[in-house]
Amino acid sequence: MNAQGSGDDLAQEVEKNIILQRRNNMNMTKRITALLLALVMALSLSTMAFADGTTTTTTGKVTRTTVNSIDAVSSITIGGTTAYYEKDSNTGDQIYIRAMVAGGTENGLKSTNVVINLSNAGATINGDLAFTGAGNVRTATNVNLLNKVYTVIISTSEGGVTTSKTYKLAAGLPSGAVAIDGNDPLRIISIVVGDATNTAISATNVQNPFMGNTKSNKDGKWTFINYNVNASLNTVPASRASVPATLSLPTNTTASGCYNATTNTLDLSTGAPKLILTNGTESRNYYVFATDTNTFKIEYGFDFTEAVNSTAYKNGDLLEDDYTVTDAVDDLIDMAHRYFASADDAANITYGTITVTAGETVMDIMRKFAVANQLGSEVPAGCTYMATLNGVGEFTFGSMSGWMYTDGPDRSEMATNPKFYENWNTPPIGAASYTLSAGDKICWFICCDYTHHPW
Repeated sequence: MNAQGSGDDLAQEVEKNIILQRRNNMNMTKRITALLLALVMALSLSTMAFADGTTTTTTGKVTRTTVNSIDAVSSITIGGTTAYYEKDSNTGDQIYIRAMVAGGTENGLKSTNVVINLSNAGATINGDLAFTGAGNVRTATNVNLLNKVYTVIISTSEGGVTTSKTYKLAAGLPSGAVAIDGNDPLRIISIVVGDATNTAISATNVQNPFMGNTKSNKDGKWTFINYNVNASLNTVPASRASVPATLSLPTNTTASGCYNATTNTLDLSTGAPKLILTNGTESRNYYVFATDTNTFKIEYGFDFTEAVNSTAYKNGDLLEDDYTVTDAVDDLIDMAHRYFASADDAANITYGTITVTAGETVMDIMRKFAVANQLGSEVPAGCTYMATLNGVGEFTFGSMSGWMYTDGPDRSEMATNPKFYENWNTPPIGAASYTLSAGDKICWFICCDYTHHPW
């Protein structure tokens, strides 16, 4: 049915897998139990402006509507950035006070100031935060706004009648590159990997615009910052499972994950090894990318555009019990963002840069992804054809649906053609036979009609 098979005749492949699917019931071995990232779960983004100055922005199934003002308030700043007010279609009349803190860092977002400038000096402010000050300016200091939402109640009295309104306050950081605070206890002060002469440490944020809305953020998170360490080794290490490393960390911060503190080495034998820093109750993952003459970087991941556009996704067709196609695809999106440390603006496109070893195939990397997300039984060792992933795939979206992959996906028509993916060709070689090369761009996608994708 797709170009991940052995390259046999297309019709034979379709028939073979139809028989296979009919013989075997779909088996979803383990649902994801904890998600690290709640991102924008939508394919399309549309904005409309109205005569009264309000705008609506639709992301997936939820529409955000601007609110021009709130009672008794002239302005609110969060971390020095002016906040805005919105209603979300899935939470009714609840008004959210939101801000994308410009130039902010993760550490800074954990300790920021909220200033409410009142137009009514007699108003009172209650709720989760302690505001100080009198008159028109009230301030809450050292507020932790990293994936946290607070209730703010503003009350005014007139003619002996008190009117109170409740708001939800939350903040995030703009998507894209972010700085690492020099006082961040989870920062890497310095790192030397093997014989690399230059090592770069970077941070990139992926931001869900529904800050504070727990219905649109399944695990209560809307800001997710990916931290990377990039190094170029001058020689091939004797073992990528044990690469010498020199690491300098803040006081009371420890390293684990791919780092062995006893031997001062890094295990770089996996595609996206994680260096885990811990300070007290907090921890942070740094993905380590170290290439040598026997390894190289590629772009690899998923594009769920076609799946998210499908009727099965939009209607929430059931897969198992109360677990829907929508749930399964959204969970895969979250897994992919987490695994590939993806920072693409389009939430349904989840690819990232990984390090692979010479000789590895497209299916080898898919196997690693599946195992890392406890889906290994769907992509077993030696797999030559992937029928489902997280229960999604063959026949989920109709009789001509399933998993396919393309090399060098062309997304140049995304802005003008909502079905740009129909122009993607699939390689005339199975994923298990496609040996990767430096600079490859591999994209897996769920097709709803394989006839749109020629060899």
